[in-house]
Amino acid sequence: MARRNWLSLAAAALVGCSSGAPDPSAPANAPALSASASKTAPSTVAASATSAVPAVTSTERPFDQYRAPGHDELAWAGFYFAVSGTPADYNAVAARFDPTFQNTSDAFAQQDAVAKVKPKLDQAIAEAKSNPFVQLPPVRMHMPPYDLDHGQYDLGSLIGPDLRVRVADGAASITFAANPGLAAYAPATETEARQLEHTIASNPLGRSVEVVVYGKVVGASLRGGEPQLTLVPTRVAVQCALVDGRTIPMFVATTMP
Repeated sequence: MARRNWLSLAAAALVGCSSGAPDPSAPANAPALSASASKTAPSTVAASATSAVPAVTSTERPFDQYRAPGHDELAWAGFYFAVSGTPADYNAVAARFDPTFQNTSDAFAQQDAVAKVKPKLDQAIAEAKSNPFVQLPPVRMHMPPYDLDHGQYDLGSLIGPDLRVRVADGAASITFAANPGLAAYAPATETEARQLEHTIASNPLGRSVEVVVYGKVVGASLRGGEPQLTLVPTRVAVQCALVDGRTIPMFVATTMP
């Protein structure tokens, strides 16, 4: 599906709030935000970027109730509008995600496409407001070596603040906020640690693991016209990724209750 950046969203929300810039490849006729959204976005995004990250515990929401939006583009867009407080721009969302809107210049056909998108986006926003806890799709990463001095695996390279994970083919990207209760995983015994390290180090793919991160969406902004969501991780499930596509469960690290 062709992609269109939320050009006016980026112009309104990124000024003074992010090091990103609107995508110069975005079409000049990208739909504009309403005046109210353009005025709301800068202060809303600035607040989410500067406010203290709220504490999130493992008991705040059962993990089996975490949502798994997967490749649902509107679901991720719903998180952006729900968390940032920016009024929904249905034209911009239709232009970014709806093929009917993208493939015609017929004003009435585009209007009809927006009308179909609106209830779906409204539902996505409502669901994101009621349940901001998500399970991200699996991501291939590099597992750091076991820290012999501290008897643990540092999870910073898997859920650190410098990482950015794109979801749903670029519908949004995820950055991670620090969670002191989930900074490392310490195997219960040396035997467990040896077994984990042997399995990971023996992988022909070179410590390649598949990581599934659970967490709460606590912030939203725009980066180059792409919604960027801030997630406080609450659980990290790590599997060893093999050459033939199979995975071997390794460990699950959960934040403190």
